[in-house]
Amino acid sequence: MNGSYVDWGVVHISVANLVVIAVMVVVFLLAVLVPFHGPGSGDGDAS
Repeated sequence: MNGSYVDWGVVHISVANLVVIAVMVVVFLLAVLVPFHGPGSGDGDAS
């Protein structure tokens, strides 16, 4: 069974792995950019 591959010069990666990497990058960016609303967050009191 042969998969599809993407070739960029010396980089050869399967499409399935490229999709997994893209999803991980999106999840990471969402985790960084989306504000965290947990218990006790928002009032600014550290004690």
